[in-house]
This record gives sequence, structure tokens and C-alpha cells, in this order.
Amino acid sequence: MNKKTQRIDTEVLHSQKKANNRLKLSAKTWFIVAVIGQWMFAVYVAGIYWLSALQGKFAQWDKVVPKGFVKGDTMGNTAMIVHMLLAFVVIVGGPLQFVPGIQRKYPKFHRWNGRVYMVMVFLVSSAGLYMAWAKGGIGGPFQYASSTLSTILIFSFGILAWRTAIQRKFKAHNRWAFRLFLAGIGVWFARLGFMSWIIIHKVLGYNHKPYWPHFYDIWSFGQYVLPLLMFEIYYRTLEKSGKSRKYAVMSVLYFLTFLTIVGIISATIILWIPRLSMI
Repeated sequence: MNKKTQRIDTEVLHSQKKANNRLKLSAKTWFIVAVIGQWMFAVYVAGIYWLSALQGKFAQWDKVVPKGFVKGDTMGNTAMIVHMLLAFVVIVGGPLQFVPGIQRKYPKFHRWNGRVYMVMVFLVSSAGLYMAWAKGGIGGPFQYASSTLSTILIFSFGILAWRTAIQRKFKAHNRWAFRLFLAGIGVWFARLGFMSWIIIHKVLGYNHKPYWPHFYDIWSFGQYVLPLLMFEIYYRTLEKSGKSRKYAVMSVLYFLTFLTIVGIISATIILWIPRLSMI
């Protein structure tokens, strides 16, 4: 191998490494934005549900949830309490599993937090599924089917994450755990998607209402299918693809980060702050 060939190979490797690093940075940027948004949502959950629960004022949940706390409906009310109160643990604890510093310096906390998170997300999703089918909601059949598929995915990803951890296949474990994380925050993605849809239409001068029912049905599934699909594209691109595709996926991730920011700000201003003032 002559010096010219060696130089070209070195440049190619450097170029690939640079593309990899930039793709990873775009993913980290989205994750940081998402964590900030989720913890803002956690403040809302604590302010609406935990504060009312500590005061014994469960009836106040009816102000923000259709068919929320129904007198005499023991099963439905229990499911509501489990779903709303434990969701706080899921929202706050989930992101901590993917902080490299915590994984390295506090492995015992990482393991126990992961176990608690998995149990909590199983309970929250099961309670949500019961509420969708037994109590009904505003979404109709699409929402019921979406809740069912979401719960199936959550249990499947959780079991596979646990299984690969036991087998010490940590690379596979991290992937299954992140899939569980994405599926487990579908309700957060739902709110961001709805708000982004409304705000973007308003900015462009279009009326969002004519197509709202169709978007609602589509996004009932899209709220977790799209993030999971994007994760698969990102992971496979990072592992095997050339630099052109890496830069393309990086651009998509930054665009999705922008939409995430729009959704977080819109949901905070339009949904969460006004509802907190109602309690």
C-alpha cells in the first residue's frame, strides 16, 4: 500500500468518524430537549394529580380528564389513580436510565431504577388500557386499538430489556430499554404532536379543524410508531451506513428536535399552565 492510498484511507476513516459524531450529537440534542420537556410534563402531573391526591380532592381530576373520577366506580377510579400517580415516576425515572455518567458511576442505582421503572410502566400502561376500554374516551376505536398495541409493545420491550440484561447482552439491552422508553412516553408524544399540528397550521394561516379527526386517528398510532421507527433508522444508520445517509438522518433528527421544541412550548403555554391554574 503506497502513501497516497494510506492518506486516502485515513481521510475516509476521519470523514466517517466525523459523520458518526455529528449524528450522535443530533441524537443527544434531541434527547436533552426531550428530557427537559418530559420533566416539565412531570411538574404538570405533580401539580394536577399528586397535589390533589395529597389533599384528598380526587374529584378535581374531572376538570382536566373526561370521565375522570366517577363516584362508585371502584375499578375505574383505582385504574385512574394508578395511571396518573405512577406516571410521575415513569416520566422522571425513565430518562435517568440513559445518562452515561449514572450508568458508569452508579450501577446499583441504574439497576434498581430500571427495575422500578419497568414495573411502573407496566402498571401505568395496564391501567391506561383498562381506562380506554372500560371508561371510554374521546378517541373512539382508533384510540382503543392504539392503547392495546402500545401496551403490547411496552410489555414486549420490557421483557426483552430484562432478558438481555440477565444474559449480560448489554448492547442489545440498551436498545430494548430505549424502545421501552419511547413506547412508554407515548402520551407525552401525543400532546406534543397535537400541539405542533395546531401551531404549525396557525403559523401558515391554515385551519387545522377540517382534518383534525383524521390526524387524531393517525397520531393515536404515530405517537409511538414514529419515534420507534426513527430510532430504528438512527441505529441502523449509525452502525452500517455511509456518511451521506448519516448526514441525512442527522438533518431529520434536528428537524424533529425543532418540532419537539414547538410541541413542548405549545403544550406548556396552551395545555399545562392553564390547567394548573384550574386546580
